Amino acid sequence: MALGGNQHPRMTSIPIDRPERLLDVIVPVTTVGPVTDFPPFLINSVEGTGFILGAGFLVTCWHCVAAAPPEGCFYGVTRLGPEGQNLGSPIGRIRQVTSNVDLAVGRVRYTNPLGFRIAETAPSLGADVWTFGYPLTDIERLPNGITSFTAHPPLLKGHVTRPFVYAHPSGVRIPSWELSFAAPEGLSGAPVFLAGTLDIVGVVYGNNDVRAVEYEGFVDPETGERESAVHRVVSFGLAHHLTSLTKVTEFLEAPPHSDPPAA
Repeated sequence: MALGGNQHPRMTSIPIDRPERLLDVIVPVTTVGPVTDFPPFLINSVEGTGFILGAGFLVTCWHCVAAAPPEGCFYGVTRLGPEGQNLGSPIGRIRQVTSNVDLAVGRVRYTNPLGFRIAETAPSLGADVWTFGYPLTDIERLPNGITSFTAHPPLLKGHVTRPFVYAHPSGVRIPSWELSFAAPEGLSGAPVFLAGTLDIVGVVYGNNDVRAVEYEGFVDPETGERESAVHRVVSFGLAHHLTSLTKVTEFLEAPPHSDPPAA
């Protein structure tokens, strides 16, 4: 499997000067409920990040929605404001896109006006990229017993350090981009854009934690006690490679009433 290539991007204006536009289309994935007859529903937890493609499709990581939600609840998305928010709207049905890649697709009642698209070719080694998501959400228990969530979504910039196949601890081998910045918990599911564009070249899913020995252990000659080696951990963000987004592209091009591909 080739994990490289040349990119001829569609250059576009990134709405950094109007971050509220990103907040509408890159959203936190939450558990919401308990289910009542009418939305909105209360948010119980924030599980990761998702993004909207086209009219009515949400893409996120499967591990963000793989666990069974609390009884009577389901997975949803919402916009979290700076003053706190505890109401969510349903995203509808979510399916795993493939059986061996950690991606999922669901339906939402939103349309993305910014024109996100999945890139046609992979970026070159060292290409500048950026992402945006929800790793810094504050959670507060209010006096009335309701939990409030306040978003502090960061925009992270860096570059592709290498394309490679990551040997996940689960035993699955995942075609991946390694990124020059770490991916904090909660950023999983965030789109990775080529710099200067809204073209998606990957989806953040975790970290590659590289352990280096700072200095070796030794035996103290006076006490005879053994000193442990000191290790330093360096974390590089991991994103699903563009080749893993093929099934997402196929689903977006499928008839409007078809289900996402089953695992």
